[in-house]
Amino acid sequence: MSVHGWTWASGAAACGLCLGMISPLLGSILTAVAWFTGPRWHGFFIQRYGTVLLFLTIPFLIFFGYCLDLSDKQDKEAKNRRSH
Repeated sequence: MSVHGWTWASGAAACGLCLGMISPLLGSILTAVAWFTGPRWHGFFIQRYGTVLLFLTIPFLIFFGYCLDLSDKQDKEAKNRRSH
């Protein structure tokens, strides 16, 4: 499955990287807002959501690395098949 050079592994790696970069930023913002407004804001527990997003950073980046390795492995296998 390849669309214009993108496979599912490279697409998943791109999503993992984007989520791994956005998650700590948004988590930090929510945590900082919770310091000033309190842990509950308009019915949302923003301190809890901020903490969860901060902890999700590591699994997102691990997922990115795994998918990037998988994509590289698939590219090497495809090159080997073309060269034979």
